[in-house]
Amino acid sequence: MNNTEEKDRNYNLDLQNLAPVSVSVYNRVEHFKNCIKSLEANDLAKYSILYVFSDAALPGDEDEVSKVREYARSISGFKSTKLIFQKKNNLKKNMQDLFQMAFEINGKSIIMEDDTVVHKSFLKFMNMSLNIYEKVDKIHCISGYVGPENHLEKSIDVQAYLVPDLAGIGIWKKKHFDFLNDYHSCHPWLRLKKNFYYCIKFIFYFGISKILLFKEMYDKNLFYEDYLLEEYIYRKKKLVIIPPFTLTLNKGYDGSGINCGTLEEFQNENFLRYSDNFDFLIKFDESRANQLTKRTLKFRGLKPNLVRQVYALIAYFYKPPKIIRRFFKKIGF
Repeated sequence: MNNTEEKDRNYNLDLQNLAPVSVSVYNRVEHFKNCIKSLEANDLAKYSILYVFSDAALPGDEDEVSKVREYARSISGFKSTKLIFQKKNNLKKNMQDLFQMAFEINGKSIIMEDDTVVHKSFLKFMNMSLNIYEKVDKIHCISGYVGPENHLEKSIDVQAYLVPDLAGIGIWKKKHFDFLNDYHSCHPWLRLKKNFYYCIKFIFYFGISKILLFKEMYDKNLFYEDYLLEEYIYRKKKLVIIPPFTLTLNKGYDGSGINCGTLEEFQNENFLRYSDNFDFLIKFDESRANQLTKRTLKFRGLKPNLVRQVYALIAYFYKPPKIIRRFFKKIGF
């Protein structure tokens, strides 16, 4: 069966067996409200189970977390709402529960953070993609975000690249646990440290700064799912499905996110197209996927170059003066 025939097939959705939606929250009640309202605008919301994973408050955040949980109890626009309120502050456990608990329903899940707002066809795209690509070994996950650098003005063909963006991601239980088992068998830092050829190859693609991040994660027992997934997908030569135009926006880049600065391009609603038609290709050109990925890295200021790599090494071993750090941050380092 060729791509044209695949695109013309009618992929009906089983409304009684949609992927549950899992949202992680902490103390940003307004972001959380906007996220839920955007999900409720989807036609499939009333057929979808919503999970809310709320981390417990750190000292000083009790009022904000209480407001988040109070709002969570009032949500009613879904088939059902399941609230998981952590008793102790533990970001790692909250994120692990987020990725794993909803799998028990039907082996798939749509995962979001509270600062994500979605297009009205987001749930349709994610559920159709999860159905279509479940048995395609090359596809590891589905991502709802497309940056303006890869935005298609007129085409409705889905795309593929190598950078999973957690501003709306769809994943299957089996493929997720394949990734976890791989991670537990050998940490990326140890693999990069032992395999010189792979380390050099990785540096030319993602840069020294990413390797230094893996070292920090290993030393401090940190678990950043998106970065670990990125390395896994690259090494295993998997692909991430993305829509032709963005279906999500990360509003956390307003400066409120823990690891986010202020970036307007991640919040630009001009890139939200009001369409719910998609052509789901089965075969993807891997060289094209690489081009899209490199374009994304360049757009986000992450494409490796000599100056950036030297600065990353200096910044890691010797903390530069604040004025120097501000300068390099301003020019995209």
